[in-house]
Amino acid sequence: MYLYEACEKEINSLLEICGVKNARIEMPPKNIDADFSYPCFALSKTLNKKPDVIAKEFKEQIDKRIEDKGLVARCEVLGPYLNFYIDSEQIAEKVISGVQELKSTYGSIDEGKKKKIIVEYVSTNPIHPLHIGSARSAILGKSLTNTYSFLNYDVNSHYYMNDIGLQVAKVAFGYSKLKDKTITERPDVWIGKIYAITSAIMADDEDVKAELKDKWPDMYAKLDSALASEKDIEGQVKGMLQKIEAGDKKTATLFKKVGNLCTDGFKKTFERMNIEFDSYDYESMFVINGDVYKVIDALKDKKVIKKTDQGTWIIDLEKYKMPSTVLVRSDNTTLYLTRDIAYSIWKFEKAKAEKVINIIASEQELPQQQLKMALKILEKPYADNLYHLSYGLVHLPGIKMSGRRGRYITFDYVFDEAIKKAYEVVDEKNPDLSQKEKIAISEMVGKGAVIYSILKIEARKNVIFDMDDALDFNGNSAPYIQYTHARAKSIINRAGGVKKYDSSLLMTDSEQNVLKRLAKFPEILKSCSKNVSPHVICNYLFELAQDFNNFYNSMPVIKADEDIRNARLALVESAAQVIKNGLLLLEIEAPEKM
Repeated sequence: MYLYEACEKEINSLLEICGVKNARIEMPPKNIDADFSYPCFALSKTLNKKPDVIAKEFKEQIDKRIEDKGLVARCEVLGPYLNFYIDSEQIAEKVISGVQELKSTYGSIDEGKKKKIIVEYVSTNPIHPLHIGSARSAILGKSLTNTYSFLNYDVNSHYYMNDIGLQVAKVAFGYSKLKDKTITERPDVWIGKIYAITSAIMADDEDVKAELKDKWPDMYAKLDSALASEKDIEGQVKGMLQKIEAGDKKTATLFKKVGNLCTDGFKKTFERMNIEFDSYDYESMFVINGDVYKVIDALKDKKVIKKTDQGTWIIDLEKYKMPSTVLVRSDNTTLYLTRDIAYSIWKFEKAKAEKVINIIASEQELPQQQLKMALKILEKPYADNLYHLSYGLVHLPGIKMSGRRGRYITFDYVFDEAIKKAYEVVDEKNPDLSQKEKIAISEMVGKGAVIYSILKIEARKNVIFDMDDALDFNGNSAPYIQYTHARAKSIINRAGGVKKYDSSLLMTDSEQNVLKRLAKFPEILKSCSKNVSPHVICNYLFELAQDFNNFYNSMPVIKADEDIRNARLALVESAAQVIKNGLLLLEIEAPEKM
């Protein structure tokens, strides 16, 4: 049992003396120096007393039961609050021994008990390379799968392949007409050109066509020639979608082929983040196997869908305070939402998930709400176990992205630029490192900088990505936290390792601040799990790095007297271990040299 959990258990035992069971223990705000608080407001009506009076009476009873060897050292009253203070020696002993014993597993708990979670992420349309915006889903997904696995959930990563939508149909049409299908570059880049040029020709947008002709003259010439004699391209593209819905295997195979080609390029990017999906799920599967039509029939039985005068089928959600939406077009083709209902049922009933997390952009909030409501209408008992992690846009100052114009900043480009800039900093700060070391460190720092700068912002909020901020060694950034870890490891190496220590010597404010921060790590992971919010791990690591650097800048370690030296070295090693554990959950490496 970790320290904070043990403290809450002991505080609950003390409050039971006062007649309070299952008390809601709180962490006090930063301006209060207590470790835990219990607010007495809720008892005021029951006991017919003011909360501050209740707090004083409880303190009198608790003071008589606080034991010398217990975790709670004392209890104080602050207005309506009972504030509890944990014994400093107990904090030091339990935290240091806990980290030293568990090492890379410190912070892990058996919260999941192997409960199966499916995390669906990225799932971007296979029509161009992953750009920095869609990569946010990859970053969020990887950090969450790491964290849930660390908490002993059985985590499965799924990628939902849109191989049946209109955008993929445009790529498939352009691809099918190309005479020369030789790929001489990354396949996702190649597919992106086909998508943009075919779309421009379909729309007959002279401005866009001129831009693409100038940008990609060879591919433009090939597609322009191939499509010049085609009539009613838009009708042909829509016809391809109708063929898939009608079960045409040839068309389905073509769509899947172009989707897989683009995804082969995605996988090169995924490798750089150590992402491997357990399953690639094809949208077309739910049309081909008939699941989507079973959904429509089931909703008809519930009398919530109706046919409009235009020939479309809509689901009526007005009484659920949601706008109604189309499930089947007038040409009898289904929409993304319709297929997503079938997919969600498959995740729970066939893939046997107990919880599903969909990491999907914020513009899909309404469809995700409609999806969950459809499951509730169908009386699916797992409907509330479907969670949508909505994420905002990633803005790059001065850059406007457009897949239709072939304008996007790829995730690989951002990674490469960050690594290049990181190399310049590493080379300047440590010119004596070998070239091999500089390259390895730059890779860790550059990638970490990009990942952290996106993860540290709450998912629902937009991100303004700034390369200089991301690589700031003195701010709220991965390089600052990585440098703190490298500094700690350097101290340990220069001292020749950690020897026998007495943790009870770690009594100063700066030492206790680090210890208390280390003790909070398991609680931070619980919070991340409960709220599906990896940004809290980022906030925690930044605060831990600040606490550690404040300690190191105010306290001698190697030059301290031997007993103090050994205790502080144990603290340094523990801080380094927890920083490393946290960074790895974010898929950021912890270099030992910077």
